Amino acid sequence: MFARGAVSLLSFLFLLVHAPCIAGDRGARSGNKEQSPVEIEQRIFEAVNGIRQKNGLRPLRHSPELQSMARLHSLDMANHEYLGHVDSRGQDLKARALALNLADWRMIAENVARAFGHRQSGEAMLKEWLTSREHRENILEREFAATGVGVVRDRNGYYYATQIFIRSTQ
Repeated sequence: MFARGAVSLLSFLFLLVHAPCIAGDRGARSGNKEQSPVEIEQRIFEAVNGIRQKNGLRPLRHSPELQSMARLHSLDMANHEYLGHVDSRGQDLKARALALNLADWRMIAENVARAFGHRQSGEAMLKEWLTSREHRENILEREFAATGVGVVRDRNGYYYATQIFIRSTQ
């Protein structure tokens, strides 16, 4: 998987660049508390595992490496105001995984979504994934064993989410 130094560097860079995107998201706004990106990540992770279990599948293991990778992609989408599987440098999911030294996988997939900052952002993005055949297939893929969810809020109030799924070679 990742070398420990690379994960530490990624974590530092993420916090350095990501902090302005989430500042102020924990408080109330006009009497309505918005979910923070971290809260949305956790809700998506738990909801996806709940859906998998209801469909007779084992829950996915949380992967800090995949979460860092997902957060970086969500940050790129937020900073460049796009929604897609190819980043602003032209790298698709597999190229991004290899660039981050994530090479120990047999299958890899991702879901991406964007929602305007309201109290149900996580639920709205998950509902969008479940109504899309390809995204739903990723969620319900029997072979996937681990996942990471990354959510970033941009300066305009949009939440960008990426969920990466993996089946390692082990």
